[in-house]
Amino acid sequence: DEINAVDKLSLHTELYNPTETDFKPQIAKMLAKKPQAVLIAGLGNSMGLIIRQLREAGFKGAILASVGLTLAPGAIDAAGQYASGVRYIKLVDAPDFNARYDAAYGTKDTGNGRLGYGDVELIAAALRNAPRPEVMAEYLHGLGGFAGKYEAMDIQATGDILSQIELG
Repeated sequence: DEINAVDKLSLHTELYNPTETDFKPQIAKMLAKKPQAVLIAGLGNSMGLIIRQLREAGFKGAILASVGLTLAPGAIDAAGQYASGVRYIKLVDAPDFNARYDAAYGTKDTGNGRLGYGDVELIAAALRNAPRPEVMAEYLHGLGGFAGKYEAMDIQATGDILSQIELG
């Protein structure tokens, strides 16, 4: 049952410095635990290098990566062919947003702009429909979900707001 499955879950954490390029010591420690899956959380090209080095070390299990893999230009490229099959959050392409962002700020949006835009849309909707702070949380909980222009969100009963994602 669900509780027993959680009781059997074994977690192991290895910290890493995102400026490093050799993660073999951390990977060796992780693989000694014989994991079925590895979750990589962070931001930057280091995430791609960890994916590459995990596969080169022979890890055949599932690899999951936080949104940092998508938000860091070049991280997926750093993983190379080993990015295939990795489960990660893939942001929906938004060429119109990207062009406006680039024109306004003189740089490419890494995805943070689009995610922030969705947050502002949700806050604006809450202010329009529940302008008093004492009813805003109730309004947001009652939505269950929100579809912004570039992002769809699920609003959990706990109050957590999760982006609907496409897995790469």
